[in-house]
Amino acid sequence: MDSHKGQRKRRKYAGQICYMCGSQSPVENEDIPGRLFGVTAQTGGFVVPSCRRCNRDWAGDQEFVRLRVTLHAGSTPGAGYINERELARVSGVGQKMPHIDRYMRERKKQYVEGGREFLGLTDVDLERFRNVVRHWAAGIHYRERNIRAALPGSVHERVTQPALFRRLQLQPSPHGKWNSNEGSKFGSWWFLPGPEPMDSVAIINLLDSDELWFLVRFP
Repeated sequence: MDSHKGQRKRRKYAGQICYMCGSQSPVENEDIPGRLFGVTAQTGGFVVPSCRRCNRDWAGDQEFVRLRVTLHAGSTPGAGYINERELARVSGVGQKMPHIDRYMRERKKQYVEGGREFLGLTDVDLERFRNVVRHWAAGIHYRERNIRAALPGSVHERVTQPALFRRLQLQPSPHGKWNSNEGSKFGSWWFLPGPEPMDSVAIINLLDSDELWFLVRFP
């Protein structure tokens, strides 16, 4: 690495901590919710400081969540980017091998109840999903309070939006939106600061789906 470039990077992150673990070195950029979902800082996402380990340890879970959201969302508005990327992964692009087995493995978890088709999640699957949502919520907390959240934080999925908003006295208009780079909406989020700097509640909704609501409470 160019020594001057390294010095500039160290100055850039001087005094900052990793948004997940609190480590001070080394620190790099983490995209929230992530370029894997087509969201950048220019389209409503944001960047937080992260240590190298925390930046990389959820990459596989992000890929899993994108596939599961794609299977769930189908052709709903806002799913265009992730659908295209997953289709490319399934069919193979350039020198990359097709990943049809990955797709079929998740499809096998489907079941029918009351005439409706559902895609089941194992306990391990659910924890992977929660891990990604927890990272997103921690990123929101750091952005809003400039301090690491009281991790790990509890994740509540499939919360009901109307009742939730009434209970928390929230306005329907989100505090932030995540758009993909081709203009479709990936998600929305709300933030409620707690009484202590490391306490908060983050609410996330994906693709305007009634079933993809998540509440993360720190601590």
